[in-house]
Amino acid sequence: MMIFLTQPNVSNCNKGIDKSHNAGNPFLVNHINNNTKWKQHGITIAGGNGSGNQLNQLYCPFGIYVDHRHQTIYIADWGNHRIVEWKYAAKTGQVVAGGNEIGKRSDQLHRPTDVIVDKRNDSLIICDGGNRRVVRWSRQNDKNGETIISDIDCSSLAMDNNADLYVSDHVKNEVRRWKQEEREGTIVAGGNGQGKHLNQLQYPIYIFVDEDHSVYVSDHHNHRVMKWMKGAKEGIIVAGGQGGGNSLKQLSSPCGVIVDHLGNVYVADSDNHRIMRWCEGSCEGSIVVGGNGEGEKPNQFSNPVGLSFDVQEVVEIEHDGETLANSWFLDDITIEMPTKGRAFCFACHEWLSKEKGDGETKRILKVQDSNQSSFRPYKQHAGTTQHGWIIIEGNKKRSEKFYMKNEPHIKILRGGQTDTFTFECRSLGELRRIILGHKERPEYPLKTYEGRGAMWHVAHVIVTDPSIGVKFEFPVRKWMDINNDGDVFECAEKKEDTIAQQRHRHTIKYKIIVHTGDVSYCGTDANVSIILYGTLGGTGIRKLKQKGKLTRLHIEHDNSTISPDWFLDKVEVINIDINETISFSCNRWLGKRHDDHEIQRDLLPMKIS
Repeated sequence: MMIFLTQPNVSNCNKGIDKSHNAGNPFLVNHINNNTKWKQHGITIAGGNGSGNQLNQLYCPFGIYVDHRHQTIYIADWGNHRIVEWKYAAKTGQVVAGGNEIGKRSDQLHRPTDVIVDKRNDSLIICDGGNRRVVRWSRQNDKNGETIISDIDCSSLAMDNNADLYVSDHVKNEVRRWKQEEREGTIVAGGNGQGKHLNQLQYPIYIFVDEDHSVYVSDHHNHRVMKWMKGAKEGIIVAGGQGGGNSLKQLSSPCGVIVDHLGNVYVADSDNHRIMRWCEGSCEGSIVVGGNGEGEKPNQFSNPVGLSFDVQEVVEIEHDGETLANSWFLDDITIEMPTKGRAFCFACHEWLSKEKGDGETKRILKVQDSNQSSFRPYKQHAGTTQHGWIIIEGNKKRSEKFYMKNEPHIKILRGGQTDTFTFECRSLGELRRIILGHKERPEYPLKTYEGRGAMWHVAHVIVTDPSIGVKFEFPVRKWMDINNDGDVFECAEKKEDTIAQQRHRHTIKYKIIVHTGDVSYCGTDANVSIILYGTLGGTGIRKLKQKGKLTRLHIEHDNSTISPDWFLDKVEVINIDINETISFSCNRWLGKRHDDHEIQRDLLPMKIS
């Protein structure tokens, strides 16, 4: 294994908790501020076709989870006893758990109320309320779930950055945390019977856990949201708490709750049919969206329940089409943010042209990839003179603890550096997470465990397995306390090198049918060549290899012989392996004497059959 660690020198004044990350809840974008306004007319992204059990319908949906990396939303479809996955802009969903009618078998669910994604195990964790259990369901086309917690009246789930699981119990009026392999769990909120005192809850349902491991609970029947800090014996009211009502100081049966990086609390104020925001320390909230009565209009809700933020990182690009070279085929755009150590890729693969493609000169592109390993931000006081250590965990086993030791003549882990270490161990399988720690050097004991000498900030870790040619990336961006038990970080992305990618490709046979137009003198005597482009690259003149989904076809001739001009109607490309036909429409001349005098065209797929 080869490991790269990058540590920016982050000043101590920036050492505050980043509340924008929650492993069991969707990623919270940090461009939200207290003045952020939301459009008041919402867009339906799932369901909206009446109550029912068809794939374009939902029946009393409850909890939702947004997987922004895969542009997917998971929905606890309560009345249909299933979990449904909806891709971005899809017209229908796909059942990924349950959906085999109501029941308690391992392939059934009974009124599920919440769902989250455990990226560490690539699985769904489901609150199977009617069966009084919490279930793990693999995302690898698994048809059966595995019960991980039994005999619990669960309502909602969350997971912290150590992969510890939190579950609310609306009968025992408590929230428990389960560490790995733990059977009983630990009470972290409530647990003192039903009531309205600060150490009590009354029908807790939705929960949120921030990076401080503070637990936010929507205390449904007390019409309030409580914050229980780690280790606290009682909670703090952060929203509502003035009895049920519709004033800005009140909530009525609050449900979904989520917290942004500023500490502002967002609540699905269910019986008031609105979403509220309570700024940190405020005595009253403000209406974010809704609040226009119950209804089906775009600016109305009907008892909102689940609540989540999405990542809306988009780029809008256009040109005026006024010059002679006014047709532009845009592949993608990469935006680099060196100060934040991030790069964003926005894929297009379309023409911006009034004459080609669909005639549009303007495109709105959604982010496809967020790479946090491309840059090394340099700030103050991030390095350490102490030792670091790492444990690497795969889907088969975990490694021993590897130490990264500072020596008198070996200065590593310093601010702004990228250090490389090589460790040997047996195969761990596909890497899932790392545990990173900070240890005091015995020959140089610290005088105090507070301050910058006892802190180490790590930006990013890359682990390379040379046996399979794959890099596993672990965004960290966290201060590491001295002599701690280690912090857990999940693999965010894996990248194969060219050789590894080539192993997965296989030769595909294409049959190409060229349709010449039905106009006078439209044939050509010239030599014609074709290049296919897919999501994995272009074929060129080499033997055709798998190129992913076909996105473009380039066709041209060499303008040789007496009658080279050619009117091309269309080209059909047939993937013989799967019997798929993709049509590339042209309906234009390729010739120096006709049309725009071009002898080459880039064609886009118009129809797939």
